[in-house]
Amino acid sequence: MAFSIENRANTLNGLLFVALLAMAATYLSEFSLFKQLAISPLIISIVLGMLYGNSLRHKFPDEWQISLLFSTKTLLRLGIVLYGFRLTFQYVIQVGVAGVAVSFIMVTTTFILGSLGWYKAIKT
Repeated sequence: MAFSIENRANTLNGLLFVALLAMAATYLSEFSLFKQLAISPLIISIVLGMLYGNSLRHKFPDEWQISLLFSTKTLLRLGIVLYGFRLTFQYVIQVGVAGVAVSFIMVTTTFILGSLGWYKAIKT
């Protein structure tokens, strides 16, 4: 079991590895190049995660994979949602009602077209 008492050390090791990657991304985001380009620690974390997943994943113990999977499936999604909320609240004031309306129309259209495509794929 993933978060059982028997597997606690491996789970913590995997989560500490993810925390180390997050700290590295936060440190890297303080470089002037990243600040000038307005690249957030979340974006740097995603890139570091992609590098890890495509090159180093098989070098770490298999027992860590459960906590790494939890981090990618749950924690990453939560971070992206919270980052989106920050952007939303920050820019709603700047773009005003017209910008919010355009965003709403675009998101609604995307969901409708995506649902129609999904429905067509299932029907065939």
